Amino acid sequence: MVGFMTRRTKAVDDDLIALCHAELKKQGIRGENGRRLQAIISAKEHGIKAVAEIYNISRETLMRWIRKFKDGGSSSFSVAEGRGRASKLSKAQKLEIKDYIEKVGAQLSSKKLQDYIKEKFEISLSKSTSHRLLQSLGFSYITPRPTHYKKDPLKQEEFKKKSGSAGISESRS
Repeated sequence: MVGFMTRRTKAVDDDLIALCHAELKKQGIRGENGRRLQAIISAKEHGIKAVAEIYNISRETLMRWIRKFKDGGSSSFSVAEGRGRASKLSKAQKLEIKDYIEKVGAQLSSKKLQDYIKEKFEISLSKSTSHRLLQSLGFSYITPRPTHYKKDPLKQEEFKKKSGSAGISESRS
């Protein structure tokens, strides 16, 4: 980038830079808002095109950030509510599912939850989605410890008896 002249931008004036510095001081340089504010500040000195190349964004994106900050401050950078894919289940359905999980108790697997939702609401969910649903409702999926196929339950009980009595006599001495 050394050797070519950058054109000074008219989109960024000294008042805007002062506001960006104040906001950056308040929020800090970390995070997406800090990155955007630093890009706007850099655009004053280095130009829109050069800053866009450095930040690996388009010139239009940088100009949009500048307009947004001028119009609404750094709060306009925030991710708007409602972005992303909407849930297949309504809030009422989720509450009904939560009641069902509490009623069924610990005997519920992801597959059983999928089947219940499919039967009750006619909505198909993947195993990972049903697992995320459990977590979002405040439940955790507990799996039993794996057991080796060659284990001998009689030897286990014998070991428990031997180690249990040895542990008791040692603790009393």
